[in-house]
Amino acid sequence: MRHQLITIRQIECFLTLTRTLNFSRAAQKLYMSQPTFSRQIHMLEENLGVKLFYYHGKKVQLSSAGTYLQVEFEYMLKELDMIAQNARKLDSQYAGTITMGVCGLEELPSLPAAMRRFRKAYPDMYIKIKVASSYQLLQDIQDGELDLICCMRSPAAHAPELQRRTLRRGRFFCLAPEEYPLAKKDVLAPADIAGYPWVFRNNKDCTPVILRMQQRLKELYPDNSIFYSSSPEESALMVRGGLGVTVVVSYSVSPNREYRMIPFEIPMPDAGRELDLIALWNGSSAPAAVVDLVQMLCEMEGENM
Repeated sequence: MRHQLITIRQIECFLTLTRTLNFSRAAQKLYMSQPTFSRQIHMLEENLGVKLFYYHGKKVQLSSAGTYLQVEFEYMLKELDMIAQNARKLDSQYAGTITMGVCGLEELPSLPAAMRRFRKAYPDMYIKIKVASSYQLLQDIQDGELDLICCMRSPAAHAPELQRRTLRRGRFFCLAPEEYPLAKKDVLAPADIAGYPWVFRNNKDCTPVILRMQQRLKELYPDNSIFYSSSPEESALMVRGGLGVTVVVSYSVSPNREYRMIPFEIPMPDAGRELDLIALWNGSSAPAAVVDLVQMLCEMEGENM
């Protein structure tokens, strides 16, 4: 015998009636008219080819087949709900990979703890880290290659499609080998480092504010000798090797016993908030998990604000 299609709606009507044993109340619970509700029950009985209820006046009683199907349909709907949950986990909002870019792992000391917290909330998601220059990271996120980046604030970071949150406040620091006399000072100015070799960043690896700082020092002391590096970590390594002093942003390198980190005051009123470390993501297309990860980072970095 060929059966008609049994619908989820018919099963919902049936299960509601098994709980109320009253057509009027069951129809109200499902926001249906009683004739429409009754028709759904009748269609289900026809499709199954069994009697689900016995009627004694206004009294409704489950049949043996109805009692059996009540248990089976309840179980089936729970299974369907579990299937739907598993499907959602496979969706990009709940599973897959978040690609995150950073300029240096030293900039975010709380990142490992944030990743552990994220894994508890999203056990089926994986965070892939890319380390590159701010310039490269900004290009990658605008090209859709990265979901989230953490970099120094700059004019290029204000693309209208990008959302942003401040993670850490920044200021200039000078790194000086412990054996240098200026390492004993509490604050340094450009005149203090004029007589020492400098370690600067390559222009292509600089954010605009770092580039302006280096150009300002060159204008003040054009005859100073300069070595170049490709990253703050490389600059710090060169300082540890005794090649000279360097100026970095406070969060870009870690403290080390082989050099001192000294606040560096340079007249650059236009620097403003460009030294801040910010998180950037595409507000229109980023998965919800990306926004949650940013919130976790903000909460853990709050003590550095």
